Amino acid sequence: MGSKTNIAIARALAVTSLIAAAILSGCGPRKPIVVATSAPVATALPSWPDVVGCWELRMGAWRPTLALGNDERIVTPPSRVLIDSTVGTRPYERRNLLVRPAPGATPSVHRYSWWNMGQGDSIQLRWTTGFSGVNMSLSHEGDTLRGQAETTWDFDRQVQTADVVMWRVRCDADAPTLAGDSLRRNVPFNPSMHVAERGSLRHYVAGRGVAREWWELVRAQDTLSIIARVESAGAATPHVLTLRMDTTYRPRHLSVDGDEDATVSVLGARTRVGTGSTARTIKTPTGYFLLNESPSVAPWSALLRRWDRLERPARIKVPGYSDLEMSVLGRDSVLIGTRRIILERIDASGNSWGRRTLWVDTVGVLVGSLGGMTGAFALREGFEEAIPYLLGSARRDALRLVRNAADDIKPTHSERFAIVGATVLDGERDAPLRNAVVLVEDGRIARIGPRAQVKIPKGTPVVKGRGVTVMPGVRATGWSVSDLGWGPGLLAHGVVAMQLAVHDTAALREIRSGLDRDGGLTPHVLEASDTSTARVLREGDRGDFVVVEGTLRKIPEWPARVRWVAIGGKLYSARALRQ
Repeated sequence: MGSKTNIAIARALAVTSLIAAAILSGCGPRKPIVVATSAPVATALPSWPDVVGCWELRMGAWRPTLALGNDERIVTPPSRVLIDSTVGTRPYERRNLLVRPAPGATPSVHRYSWWNMGQGDSIQLRWTTGFSGVNMSLSHEGDTLRGQAETTWDFDRQVQTADVVMWRVRCDADAPTLAGDSLRRNVPFNPSMHVAERGSLRHYVAGRGVAREWWELVRAQDTLSIIARVESAGAATPHVLTLRMDTTYRPRHLSVDGDEDATVSVLGARTRVGTGSTARTIKTPTGYFLLNESPSVAPWSALLRRWDRLERPARIKVPGYSDLEMSVLGRDSVLIGTRRIILERIDASGNSWGRRTLWVDTVGVLVGSLGGMTGAFALREGFEEAIPYLLGSARRDALRLVRNAADDIKPTHSERFAIVGATVLDGERDAPLRNAVVLVEDGRIARIGPRAQVKIPKGTPVVKGRGVTVMPGVRATGWSVSDLGWGPGLLAHGVVAMQLAVHDTAALREIRSGLDRDGGLTPHVLEASDTSTARVLREGDRGDFVVVEGTLRKIPEWPARVRWVAIGGKLYSARALRQ
């Protein structure tokens, strides 16, 4: 009886409360009920696989092969996708997370696309037109998603499957496709392939950024591939290079998009350089590596790893080009933020390559490259703080090398000598001066004239000039500090003056004063303000010129068959310089 009474009392109180609320709500103007609205936002997935972001998507061939015709589009997802953490609200996508074409990627024909968790550490991706589409089940392995795709149809058609590999990429709309585009053309698909390493470098000339390079190292079961893309303001199209190797970094194939002559293929004991009618076949050397005259720096990273596996020989053979001489110069300790990083500094030089300084970290990844035939300084992005220290090391190396060369290579004549009976092209006369004399005194050109008109002081060493031509040397521009250390090689090629690509006037002053103080066997380093391109020989000028075999009628752009080189009034044998 008591319990029934309590229930009745509770009901009465509830009714009374509702009546009171109704009375109160009826008093005064009614206020609308405001409901906060917001667009779906990204939700954190701390306990889910780290897959949110942009991915390059590549699929193998569908199995079995069917003639799909226009329906091929229905089972073709975008080549680059954004796996989002936004919850969908449309049909099919509701309560799932969204998959969209990545910025800059071409959309597919599908109206709906989403993803969700699968079993274990796997995810499921879906694309559908609302009727048919493609499903994927992928396992997560670091920066790679790998698994299988399966077709789905809203009518009776055989199901197909295909292998799928996805690797993480940047979400910038202007990011290069790299492995996506280049691998489709140049590297056979393998379900085990994944991007093992990637990076980007900035290219500088005289302190000014001129290009940017992206590269990726793609690893498969028994192959390695480096794909590099260089974009520069002055080039209409990007430079894309693909280097295929085995797992020991021994190259098999090198190609550059749009340049058939740059293609090199190793065919066992023979190597084919070029393609088509211009191709030539040479013997494959032992301990070789494939390189070409390319603005891309990424292949040099693979070269260093190959060099390590060969136990660092002094020389590397390069089919189609001159050998590379390799040596360790030292180590640099740089501070990047709060991290102290040790970099090994390596020298690579050769007649086809100039001289290049390479910096590599302790795990074998290339950090920087200075020099080579382009004279550019390429640096891995994120290491900009180290630029002054790296360039300072390169300057000290170069000055040491040219000082050592001056000690090792002695001139045949010094300060005072006369070349008698030669042909002279001085750059001022219209015709060659035959049977002439070039007299050098105190390191300068004292006289140039016909043999009958020039008096040679008694005791002056005489060089017989019959059958040779004396002419101005080359004034080279855009060369790096590392190329300065290749001084004897430059002189042997007829370079007697060089404009260094150094934007820091203090650094250029340090180089010039170091050469003036300690000497060095290298072309004359010009002032930054000396931009003259005139090639002339005048009385009173420095004794810098070249002597070539044969009697020439005009000054060539680059001298050939150099016999002697005079620099600062000292005459050197070109043969000694080359050695």
